[in-house]
Amino acid sequence: MTIIDESRPESRPFEADVAKLLNLMVHSVYANKDVFLRELISNAADACEKLRYEAIANPALLGDDPKPRITLVIDADQRTLSVEDNGIGMDRGEIVEALGTIARSGTKAFMDRIEAAQGSEGATLIGQFGVGFYSAFMVSDRVDVVSRRAGTDEAWLWSSDGKGTFSVAPAALTDAPARGTRVILHLMEDAKTYTERSTLERMVKAQSGHVPVPIVIVDKPGAEGAEIAEQRAGGLDVLHEPPQLGERVLDRRGGEQQHRRTGERLADARGQACLARLVLHAAVAIEALVDAGEDLVRLVDDDEIE
Repeated sequence: MTIIDESRPESRPFEADVAKLLNLMVHSVYANKDVFLRELISNAADACEKLRYEAIANPALLGDDPKPRITLVIDADQRTLSVEDNGIGMDRGEIVEALGTIARSGTKAFMDRIEAAQGSEGATLIGQFGVGFYSAFMVSDRVDVVSRRAGTDEAWLWSSDGKGTFSVAPAALTDAPARGTRVILHLMEDAKTYTERSTLERMVKAQSGHVPVPIVIVDKPGAEGAEIAEQRAGGLDVLHEPPQLGERVLDRRGGEQQHRRTGERLADARGQACLARLVLHAAVAIEALVDAGEDLVRLVDDDEIE
């Protein structure tokens, strides 16, 4: 039986599937590398949601910091970008499992589809299969992850250059979040634009407006943070009038679509009915018909918007 001394740094190889995934990511998956931020923010929001769930049974996990948040910290001098949350955090076992392996379920299917993906399809697939953390290596020479699980007095540092191995070592509590996870990207030379506030704000508004956790930007270490304006939480956006039969509207992908069979259904809806968009805690928007008069909600299947 092998006994691991957790007080000492440990270097481990990535599983073969992770190594292959990293190679695919860096060389072929994304034409637009901006999506790495969407994936890291999504992971951070999930961590905040997990904390909220666990705190139902154990409110002490929230301590004196009950409000969830995601913080982007820019350090242009060091060419780093940090994405930090105050969510559930990870202990040593969780950080090795989460960042060193890919769950077996669906791995082969993902690899087959990602290799065959064309253009922007890869960006969609990566989020569907839940392995978006590794997209950080598209823009980073090295990625460090410092995490402290809620309710514990230990923190851990995970580090890798994405070239085959990663290390895990204890982290000083003074260098770790009070709770949650900090992902530090040591950006490549050609990725230094991601240390520009305007670039990050544009990306957050375009890709992460659905996230129901406040997102704050800090211009430099030690500076005061400011919440990104116009971030839209989950809710209901009323579009006032249903489209007429055959009317052209914008679908959730931003393109013009024509309501045919859908339009025929919508054409019947009058009175207090209105077309609405439900923006959920996911990178999707569902178009729906809300009829206040009959307390009826008819969901419109995407397949019917041709």
